[in-house]
Amino acid sequence: MTALVQDGRADQFPTIAPDQQAALLSDFAGHPGFAGFYLYDEPKAPLFANLATVKTALANSGTDVGLSYVNIFPNYASATQIGAPSYQAYLDDYMATFQPPMLSFDFYPYPDWADVHPDYFTNWAAIRAAGLAADVPTWVFVQAVGWSGRRRPDADELRWQMSISLAYGAKGIQYYRYWSRPEFPNALITEDGTRTDLYDAATEINNAFVQPVGRELLPLRSESVLHANYATLPAGAVAFTGDNYVAQVSGSPAVIGTFVNPSGQSQTRWALVANGDHASTANLTVDFGPSVCNAAEFNPAYRRYESVWNTQSAPLAVTVAPGAARLYRLQTNQRRLPARP
Repeated sequence: MTALVQDGRADQFPTIAPDQQAALLSDFAGHPGFAGFYLYDEPKAPLFANLATVKTALANSGTDVGLSYVNIFPNYASATQIGAPSYQAYLDDYMATFQPPMLSFDFYPYPDWADVHPDYFTNWAAIRAAGLAADVPTWVFVQAVGWSGRRRPDADELRWQMSISLAYGAKGIQYYRYWSRPEFPNALITEDGTRTDLYDAATEINNAFVQPVGRELLPLRSESVLHANYATLPAGAVAFTGDNYVAQVSGSPAVIGTFVNPSGQSQTRWALVANGDHASTANLTVDFGPSVCNAAEFNPAYRRYESVWNTQSAPLAVTVAPGAARLYRLQTNQRRLPARP
């Protein structure tokens, strides 16, 4: 296990005395449990330049200091909170000024006044686009606690956040909160250290789904995220349109994330089919396109792909549990054409 360390000396690294800099690096750099420095949570835009200076100074210290970690606001934060005229301006400024090694944000989608916050997919679409443009991985905090104005999620709602995040290309999943406080009761761990039902749910979801499926998706690049069968398309979502790999998806609401090998050396596609609902089972029929000769489903328990469809098969019937997702590898019999000169 590795950890991001919060230390005031790191926050002030460019301005502290050389002996203090050396002491900080000696305390942490090179330790097998050290992953980097946690510099700031939810900074206003005017702080980006200073954080960039700290990141650069740490990187130029001559020592491997791991990640310089910053987590940014969600899009429902006010203009006063973010210190920018719009969320897109805030995000653009952050990417250009701080140039993060990974893009981390938090969004807590379960208010007590809505099933899912209406800006959730809008935020994920903006984060996904920014991460892809900068070629950096995206991380997200999921809601694992209830507090004033937000309801405590159940296991299926926790799983749904994981499924949607993976469909949108997330490479890192973080929990808010792990440890309870008086104003944040009944998180994964109570104040006295007792594991709650959400701890047990997170353990099962991590072991049975996030870790095995996440390992498959980790080296891949997000190609598209499409929403199928929604009576009303959520804000920020892109409606499903078929292509040569996934021609049609009918039935229950679903979010389909497609992925490619970033090397560009293969026409294989991966499709994560996520249930669009955290409360009901999704019953879907998937028609694969003319480029696909075989579809194999990833079995997380055995960590292997198992063939479920070929060109002689009927459209694939897919049942997805509430909040869950299923991963498919779509193989093609087409040879890759040489690049144009």
